[in-house]
Amino acid sequence: MDALVRNAIARIDVNDGGKNLSRGTGCLVADRLVLTALHVVANRFENPPAAYPGTITLTFPECKVEATLYETYYDPQGDWAILKCEESVPIQPLPLADLRESGGEFVTYGFPDSQPVDGMIQTGTVENHHGQLNGIHAIQLYSKQAAAGDGAPVKGLSGAPMLMDNAVVGVLRFALQSSTEL
Repeated sequence: MDALVRNAIARIDVNDGGKNLSRGTGCLVADRLVLTALHVVANRFENPPAAYPGTITLTFPECKVEATLYETYYDPQGDWAILKCEESVPIQPLPLADLRESGGEFVTYGFPDSQPVDGMIQTGTVENHHGQLNGIHAIQLYSKQAAAGDGAPVKGLSGAPMLMDNAVVGVLRFALQSSTEL
């Protein structure tokens, strides 16, 4: 994975009084703005979504910063959210791109239970770029690592960027084999 891409991906931890409430992944997409899955930082089933109590900490490879759920820039059904960093980070944001066809190779980097501290690369193919999950658009992916043997534990990958040609085309948020949010 290109170092500039990896540098823009952060581990997200939500901590309250020393207790870790949630862990996931996010990526810098603009100055001070990080894209992730909403369920990493909030209960998306409440209306409006209720941010988890405590502090949201983003750990990039070269720096750490606190963040907050950014105004109303989220979608509970699509399960995505923008976080606003409390200060700028010296990192180049990742570009966003449209996914226009199925069949291509994707790569992601995140912090699943199988590698929650150092993170890991996962790869695979886009099976259906027009997929649906509970009536909401969802890109159907096949991950080699998640499918191997019993599959690598994927909890913690939520919010990880789905990358093609070093551009973000989606966000990981749900694993059908376990029928749970990542």
